[in-house]
Amino acid sequence: MDQMLIAERLSSSLERFDRIFAIMDQEEDTGKLAYDFCSSKALQETTKRILILSDKGIPGIKDWNHQFQRLHEKEMDMIRRIYFMYEFSDRFQILSYNPQYGSLLNYVKSGDMTMEAVFQSLLEA
Repeated sequence: MDQMLIAERLSSSLERFDRIFAIMDQEEDTGKLAYDFCSSKALQETTKRILILSDKGIPGIKDWNHQFQRLHEKEMDMIRRIYFMYEFSDRFQILSYNPQYGSLLNYVKSGDMTMEAVFQSLLEA
């Protein structure tokens, strides 16, 4: 799959969803960030249509109201590149502990916010 096709798919998804989150878990993290977001109270209670993209599988994901797509690592890498090349929507966001994304998750690390408060902020934006 090439980068242009991925960009077109994201653009099409932005027409159907209120927000898209690409969750970039770290190598040693086996999907914990994606799991925490998917099982958060904030996500369960939002009325927005949410699409979650991750290269990690999430157990028990069937019983909830939002859409989850597990992508191959190569596709996630292309999404990363697209994210830095284009600013096509403020409704598409990468969620990662990696400091290059300037994430609210840094506030969790410093103890200034809870993970649930971060998820709530992201979904209310």
